[in-house]
Amino acid sequence: MVRHEIPTNDHTQLVAYDVLGREVSRLTDRRMPSGTYRVSWDGSRLANKIYFLRLKHGQNAATRAATVVR
Repeated sequence: MVRHEIPTNDHTQLVAYDVLGREVSRLTDRRMPSGTYRVSWDGSRLANKIYFLRLKHGQNAATRAATVVR
């Protein structure tokens, strides 16, 4: 589960990348109103390793690491 907050009504993208920068999953790619959101991310088909989740909202962006362990 990925939790994120959106401060204003704007286009939002939440994308997962592998360590080489390749997109592995696009979780959100739409205009969203302000609020707090939870998005399910099914990493069951991914290898056990570190991935990066990038949240882009309007002109702002943030990246954080996530580890897939089964």
